[in-house]
Amino acid sequence: MDNTNRIGYRRIAEILRTRINDGTFAVGALLPSIETLVTEQQVSRNVVRDALYLLRDEGVIDIVAGIGSTVLIRPDDLPPPERDQIIAEMGRLRKDVQQLRDELAELRHEVRQPRPPAPQPAGRVHGARTKSPRGQQPSTP
Repeated sequence: MDNTNRIGYRRIAEILRTRINDGTFAVGALLPSIETLVTEQQVSRNVVRDALYLLRDEGVIDIVAGIGSTVLIRPDDLPPPERDQIIAEMGRLRKDVQQLRDELAELRHEVRQPRPPAPQPAGRVHGARTKSPRGQQPSTP
């Protein structure tokens, strides 16, 4: 991400925070779509998406694919220490989820690998059984 995007997404997040705090977007309301924000703010989809992710990580909005971003709480209603704790915890959880995804992908890859044939016990040839005379145990070397 270049420096413009890093600054841009924070600016968009701050604009949205202000609008939520002043009641433009009430708790429970849907935020404008990504496309609407891109057009309105003249920024890329990635910048808008990163701004929304930042607000989600702060606990201000919830993002549901196919539905949109819903306001959960006014940023001013989050006490600063609690807000910082939420952001830190969300960062830790995101790393844990990514690690679990990576491990799951690795396990799926291992499951798809063909398994080598099991070693055959001595005295057996491709599933044939060695027969011993009746009543005698097969000899063991």
